[in-house]
Amino acid sequence: MIRKARLFILVIFCTAVCGCGSSVTDSEEMDSPKHMEGMDQLLEGNTMGYAFSVYPEEERGELRLASWEEPLNFQVESAGTQRQFAIYFMCDYRQVPILIDGVTYDQFYIGVDGNYSGEYSFSLAEEPEPGKVHKLTAVMTAYSDVLMADQENTPVSTLDSLILNFNLSIGDVQEMTSFEKKAADAELLYDSAGSGIILNTYTDELVSKIPEKEVRVRQGEELTIQYHAGAFEENDFLMFITAGYEQMRLNGQDYLYFSDLPPKQMAAGYCQMETPEEPGRYEVIGYVIPQPFLESGLSDQHSSESYRFTLVVE
Repeated sequence: MIRKARLFILVIFCTAVCGCGSSVTDSEEMDSPKHMEGMDQLLEGNTMGYAFSVYPEEERGELRLASWEEPLNFQVESAGTQRQFAIYFMCDYRQVPILIDGVTYDQFYIGVDGNYSGEYSFSLAEEPEPGKVHKLTAVMTAYSDVLMADQENTPVSTLDSLILNFNLSIGDVQEMTSFEKKAADAELLYDSAGSGIILNTYTDELVSKIPEKEVRVRQGEELTIQYHAGAFEENDFLMFITAGYEQMRLNGQDYLYFSDLPPKQMAAGYCQMETPEEPGRYEVIGYVIPQPFLESGLSDQHSSESYRFTLVVE
């Protein structure tokens, strides 16, 4: 049976949920919630929400292909307002290009106005290492045409992205691919009531503080990023950062991995991020994925993103 891994966001209440609730109050209708007209994922009452799914999902968190060139599908739904979405994929936590209608994309952008439901067929543009089970991560970020530097009165948000994580099997394979699991060294661990990630560029002291909306750098230089990340029940997580929806190198690596952490402990420290070579303005977002190397697929992990800021490369 074809299954879709789905994530939803209910913007009205500024919280991400799986299977958004309906505004219908009749108990009988609540037991059998209705979808919005023309929608496969969004329910009635979710008039400002959006949803993202990747399929066919054979089992929860499991995608299986006969060959690496076989197509997969993703679906985007949006209600109530004008938005632009940026969609990109990662294989083994490294951003990879995809093919849609024979065109290669590092990031695929979709602009919508009002209610929208669209399905897209895609395939990987590069062959993963054969004979392995890989991690395929799909990210969709709303308002990708918005730069925080231009927003005078708009509060920054940590709820713009939806992330789906899968095990990707190609052919008859069972062995999980090998990952770089060298643990990063945080400078400070401390108790935190909430989990997630905050990034900023303050270097004078470690402080969990929302970043400035605009940071100016020279092209190709290394930028010191301060992070506060984690505080999950799980004892390990992975952190990566994008600028302009392109994955950035952190300390010369694709991601930083934190392990053997006490539950509910926030890890804080500094890392070096290589900035883009081309002048321009780039929206910077950090992400954390708990338990990134589970051998079982998990499509709806409680991944988190940071407050956004705009990197001005001169």
